Amino acid sequence: MRLRWQKKVSSLLTDADYRNFYGRHAVEVLYQNQGALQRLLQLLEPYLPPKTH
Repeated sequence: MRLRWQKKVSSLLTDADYRNFYGRHAVEVLYQNQGALQRLLQLLEPYLPPKTH
């Protein structure tokens, strides 16, 4: 298993196409999950204690 990770890290360091492919997908995941925390908090709000100021 360790060798597999070493190969992936090596590819990220040496192969620009590989790096760009994963970089683009990482950004896509970030955009897809934007606002996820706020949506989760809205779902949990009925179960949380009242807010105090």
